[in-house]
Amino acid sequence: MCAAIGEEIEKDKNLVVAYVVLQDGMNVTPDELLAFGKKHLAVYKAPKIVYLTKDFPRTKNGKILRREVSPDIATLRSGTKP
Repeated sequence: MCAAIGEEIEKDKNLVVAYVVLQDGMNVTPDELLAFGKKHLAVYKAPKIVYLTKDFPRTKNGKILRREVSPDIATLRSGTKP
């Protein structure tokens, strides 16, 4: 499960970032997911940062609350050592 959003890095400048919830038993790093995106997506579509998270904030109907998805919910970020 994943969500791609724009993360504001400065006024009027956003980066495409991806938040990913891994399936049980999966062992992949955010950097591996970032490399996969760069290899298989157009440059402007590929995420610049990948975050791993345990779950997403959701509505009562189970939809992802995108406005509440932020680095605060991440357990791991690409470009950092575990």
